[in-house]
Amino acid sequence: MYKNLIPKIGATAAGLGLALSMAQAQTVTILESFEDSVDSVATLGNRTDDEFKIAQYTKDGADDTKVTDGDKALKLSLIGNYGWGADAELTFSDEASALLKQAWASKAEGRYLLRYDVEFPSEGVNWGNFMAHLSGWDYAQLEAGGGTNRSMSQPLDLVTADLTADGPVTMQIVDQYGIADGTESIDVYVDNFRLIDTYVSGAVPEVTVLNGFESQADVDVIVPVSDRYTVALHEKTGADDLSVTEGNSSLEITFTAGGSWIEDFKIPFKGTIMESIARIPQEDRGRYTFRMDVIFSALEDGDWGGNWQNFIIRGAGGEAMNFAMHRSGGDQHVRTYSLPLDQAILTPSDPENPDDVNPGFSFVNQGAWGDGGMTLHYDNFRIIDTGKAPLEIGNLALNTDGGGVDISWASSLAQAYGISVSDNLTEWTELATGLLGDQAGDATTYTVAAEDLTGQKFYRVFVSGAAPPLNEGFESGASGWTVSNGPNHEGGVTWEAGEPTNGPGAAKTGRSVAGTDLDVDYTNGTWVIYSSPEVSLGPVLKPVLTFSYFLEVGEGSAARVNIFGADGSEFYAPATPDEELFFSESTDGWQEATFDLGAVAGGQKVIIQFEFIGNGTGAGFFIDDVLVEDKSE
Repeated sequence: MYKNLIPKIGATAAGLGLALSMAQAQTVTILESFEDSVDSVATLGNRTDDEFKIAQYTKDGADDTKVTDGDKALKLSLIGNYGWGADAELTFSDEASALLKQAWASKAEGRYLLRYDVEFPSEGVNWGNFMAHLSGWDYAQLEAGGGTNRSMSQPLDLVTADLTADGPVTMQIVDQYGIADGTESIDVYVDNFRLIDTYVSGAVPEVTVLNGFESQADVDVIVPVSDRYTVALHEKTGADDLSVTEGNSSLEITFTAGGSWIEDFKIPFKGTIMESIARIPQEDRGRYTFRMDVIFSALEDGDWGGNWQNFIIRGAGGEAMNFAMHRSGGDQHVRTYSLPLDQAILTPSDPENPDDVNPGFSFVNQGAWGDGGMTLHYDNFRIIDTGKAPLEIGNLALNTDGGGVDISWASSLAQAYGISVSDNLTEWTELATGLLGDQAGDATTYTVAAEDLTGQKFYRVFVSGAAPPLNEGFESGASGWTVSNGPNHEGGVTWEAGEPTNGPGAAKTGRSVAGTDLDVDYTNGTWVIYSSPEVSLGPVLKPVLTFSYFLEVGEGSAARVNIFGADGSEFYAPATPDEELFFSESTDGWQEATFDLGAVAGGQKVIIQFEFIGNGTGAGFFIDDVLVEDKSE
């Protein structure tokens, strides 16, 4: 079952005045709470029928914490000590799966959480873990303890499994327990699988770095606890150095001995935004998410005795939190640890104690590394605030050029927007959607046509989804684009971004373009290549490339567009004029080209390459409005 609990409300403006109102709310949608049955959960056969049983549990009184939504919950009964084995699989309904797929596909940073509740038994467990694999993707685990009802949150934008694959979304439930002597069985209760949209209405998320470990002073804030490691500032060695995810440095921790759960060090956050957040009641911190990157080193011969490492964050005083384990494999890779701060223990700073590390976190590690030790890197400790800059209509003004009214609002390139209109603030009609943030600045303007202005109207701007994977009009330069030359390049021109005075003489839209030279003709023997930043097609169901181009060439010249994987693999490289994205004829003004990326590289991370080979002379190859968007709707 699923049900929507809290609707979202956008920023409104009335008529031509500036009567703005804003209601901030999160959206919580129940995906499964086992009210009808537990038929959505099936055993996987890794335990016998006697060792693992599934049942529907009915709430026993108002103070029964085993049920957190409605009157029913899922009851799991286990016998004996188990290793890591998937016990059961939850299959979400078609409706719930569609919501999860849509949320995952948006890739909005820190926006969507899949959250569920688990209650461990108060007795009979020496230790216990509870892990859930979302469509095969594992992230973290809960630890058993004291009958506490704990909520687990999985951030959907960090999920690497393709949730949009055919079929419903599933979640495998994995248990591992050390059952105390004299205890025959234990019961674990699971309830209230829900999708949480952390964005307040119209939110533009803001990221604040708490510690990026850019200097020795940043490293020196660490408060040591154990003595089984050394600390250093790691400086980035090159573009392929995975050990740094933000800036030029990271924290390097080299363990000299392995071992079970040991508290190794604490990191305080005094003087940062965390100190202010710590003063907010825990249940009211839903708009804040703490994130950090952990870089696990690769497995090498004699380096460690197994292909796993574990990592846990606790409160500064050692208090266990709902979010427990971070796991890894045998390769070097980056994992982003994400902790919604409404689930975090943050003790406010004690102004009378200058040595107090609160607010802060304790870092506990467990590894199979042996005498050879193991090096981990930590970087980019940050806060994502999904309610810092609520969307507001900043201005309503008459459009003196073409009539109508200009509606302006603060915008972000990471979001797409929509506008709805109402006569009475109760019934709303969508006026426009999919409006992209203005690349030339931090505010976007939409013009309501004069013929639509009949009587007093109320206008509301809302976030309609994530921005496309690539949306480049070159209005603010060409960040992330790179220039290279072909092997036989002899010309004196190269790709440039800016206002053209040659070729088309003006941009297709806005003021700027990218071209083989903005103010002079190319020379014979030119072979220049312009490559886009990495474009992730993973969250896009039907990716389509659209761009405008202008071409003025001599005989024997050509322009083409190639699609490469981020790893250099070739997906598409047209070779003849008969193929799409191969252009050898001069154009009369700007032309638009469209190409189905899903047909050659769906779900991949790609680089789009604009290549030009010029013989003779001419204005060259110009591009504008390069867009990769989802055409699934």
